[in-house]
Amino acid sequence: MPLLKVFSPFRLDRANGLGSGFTLIELLVVVLIIGILAAIALPQYTLAVEKSHAAEAMIHLKAIQQAGDLCALEQGLALDEGGCDFDDIDIDIPGFVVDDPNYATGDNFEYSCDTGGCRYPYAERINSDFHYWIFFRDVIETDGQLNTCRGDNEKGRRICKSLGGKEIQGRENVYEL
Repeated sequence: MPLLKVFSPFRLDRANGLGSGFTLIELLVVVLIIGILAAIALPQYTLAVEKSHAAEAMIHLKAIQQAGDLCALEQGLALDEGGCDFDDIDIDIPGFVVDDPNYATGDNFEYSCDTGGCRYPYAERINSDFHYWIFFRDVIETDGQLNTCRGDNEKGRRICKSLGGKEIQGRENVYEL
């Protein structure tokens, strides 16, 4: 046992109840770090969720397009002739509400078969800050040769690019998928 016990008012001693918690500065630093990480992660999370919505729309468009092709084959229509609408095609997609023969609404997109029937479907993103369209066999921009994405705002263009879209020369905000 030491003869002289040194006492310091700055020494943290758990036996005396000092130093048993975190200081306000330490807590503020932790909150600040969490805030910075959240600010970085949230936009990436939002983009990932939106990409999953777009991928789901592309799956639905492919199913609509294939059902439209099958219906047209059954009716003996050539590819450049009109086509079948939602009333004619045999397709059942969960969550779809057919508004009229040319339009159906899902949870995140409005699907259309109005130009060239369901052989040339497209989807428009609804109820979101992201605004874009996905076209299968884009008849307006590319004479029915390509699948395209058109971004109407910066977030929409960002989604088109993140889907692997490459901007088509001479077409503003139109991306080939």
